[in-house]
Order: sequence, then structure tokens, then C-alpha cells
Amino acid sequence: MSRMVLTVATILIVGTPIATVAQDSGAHTSEMQVAAERGDAQAELNLGIACFKKGDGMSKDNVRAVEWFEKAAKQGLAKAQEILGFAYHDGDGVAQNPQEALKWWQEAARQNDAMAQLILGSAYHDGAGVPKDDIEAAKWHRRAAEQSFAPAEAVLGKDYSLGRGVPKDSIEAAKWFRKAAEHNDARGQYYLGSAYLLGFGVPQDDVEAMKWWRVSAEHGFMEAERDLGKAFHSGTGVTKDDVQSHMWLSLAAAQNDPKALSTLSEIETFMTSEQIAESKRRASEWRPTPESKASPPAP
Repeated sequence: MSRMVLTVATILIVGTPIATVAQDSGAHTSEMQVAAERGDAQAELNLGIACFKKGDGMSKDNVRAVEWFEKAAKQGLAKAQEILGFAYHDGDGVAQNPQEALKWWQEAARQNDAMAQLILGSAYHDGAGVPKDDIEAAKWHRRAAEQSFAPAEAVLGKDYSLGRGVPKDSIEAAKWFRKAAEHNDARGQYYLGSAYLLGFGVPQDDVEAMKWWRVSAEHGFMEAERDLGKAFHSGTGVTKDDVQSHMWLSLAAAQNDPKALSTLSEIETFMTSEQIAESKRRASEWRPTPESKASPPAP
């Protein structure tokens, strides 16, 4: 489950629509405080976010933020329950408590919160706090994916590709990979590229495979960086280019990918010192494209 779980900071900054509610409402902090103290659940959530993000004139106070999240969560606000789950999982503003985190994610998932549903599915897959059950995992993955939640679409596609809790079905797998990819999910883009490379549920097409790996790699997805680097060395679906190869492998290696590290050493034996220097320059200047701001490749 750890690969699917994000920190509270990540969720609040880039992950949830609710993170902008406080700014969008136009409410001043004092008005929000009054509403929260009257027991308005949405105001309680917004005030917690303001405390956590040091926004709307509030001082950063993660302990106070969690207190407001808990008030809203106990009133049944699903987004507050989801965020409170992250706080307990991370021990951020409250003592770390995985079981309490799971309890709140279960509450949010029952209210159709897609992030909580995905995490609950991952918990069932891993047997983390609940009995291991791939069928139950896939059920929750599907409920999240059917809300067009891109990370869940990618995971449900993987369920179908492996026959994990659902019948193995390459066409269904590729369908969900494509949905995730077109929603700018880096994992889904990598999986879709891999499907094209193998002809798994889609026609085999090296060029199409590299197109999707490239956009995934541009997001900083480690596996895509590594495999795109290898493709540039072999000339699979792209023009052979060892400088590009070295650059992408270097980026994957910087994320501690052992396969990228070993391949990098091999490729350097084919390169001049000038080529290696150019690759390192490009890698140092490269910045990932945020998934939320990226556009999928043209068809």
C-alpha cells in the first residue's frame, strides 16, 4: 500500500479539489472561523486546510489542522475523513496510527471518495490492516476508477492485466490503461506504452509505445525514464541516440533505480566524454512536467 499512499502535504497541495475551496469561497479567515465554531463541517475542513497550508492569514499549525479535520470528519464530510486518514497514516499533526487511518479511509470510501476507495483497495491487496483479498481490492479499485479517478484507472488496468481479483483480460486492461493515460496519469501512460510494446490488448506498435513512455517519463515516472533510456540506446521505436539514452537513464538512476544504474555503466562504454558531458548537462537542466498540467500526446 505504501506506493499508493501520499502525504497530507501532497494531497493538500496538488491532489484534491478541496484544497482550493478556502481561496475560491472568498471567505475571510474570521468568517471561516466563526462558521467553523458554529459547527459548519465545510468551514471546519477549510480552516484545517488553512492551518496546514499556512493560508488565509493563518499560522501553520498541523496539530490544530488535524483537530479541525477531525471535527469535520466526525460530521461525515468525506474529504475530511480522507485527509484525516493521511494525517494518521503519516503521523502528521497527530500520533501515527495506521488502524485509525484505515478506519477513516473506510468511512470516506463508503461515501464514494475516490482516493479513499483506491487506498482501501490497495489495503486489501496488501493485507494491510484487513485480510488480504484481491477480489475485494479490485472491487474498490473499480469504484474509484468508475469516477474517472486516473490513478485508480491505472491500477484497475493492472488488475486485469494480471488477473488479480478479476479475470485476466488484456483488452480490458488496455482500456483502463488508456483512460488513465488520457487523464494524464504517468503510471497509466507507462502501462499503455508497455501494452503497445508487447501487443497486449492493442496492436503491437513500437512508435506508439515510445510516445506514451516519453510523456510518462516527462512526468518523472522512474520506470518510464529507465525504459525510454534503453529504447534510445537500442533504437526501438525511436531514432538511436546515446545522449538521450544516457540522460533518461541518469534521471532514473537519480531515483535509485538499480537497473538504470547498471545499464548506464554499460552505455557509457559506447560514448565519448563529450557525449556524456552533454547528457549530464541536459539531465541537470531537466524538470518534470506536473501530471495535472500535462497534455497527453497527440493521437
